[in-house]
Amino acid sequence: MKYETITKCGELGIEFNNIDERITMDFLKRLLRDIIERSTKYFDETGDHVFIYRERQMYSVICPSIAGVTSGYLMEHPLKRKPAGEEEYSGSVDY
Repeated sequence: MKYETITKCGELGIEFNNIDERITMDFLKRLLRDIIERSTKYFDETGDHVFIYRERQMYSVICPSIAGVTSGYLMEHPLKRKPAGEEEYSGSVDY
């Protein structure tokens, strides 16, 4: 596992098992680095951890981080779900 020091945040270690796509690895590294930096800044300013709450509070650091990496994303993408042997119903995929 390779570690990277993120200034004033600590070290980030990511282990990519079975991911050969350089674009995917680059996207995830950039995304995680930015989420960590934004979460640390939030803590420094408020004394509170953004990740101790529910999913919606994480949008505050995840969405700006995704927008910094790519301009094309939706928070929730609508889709139809059809589990085996069940009726189809509406749902969504986050990010």
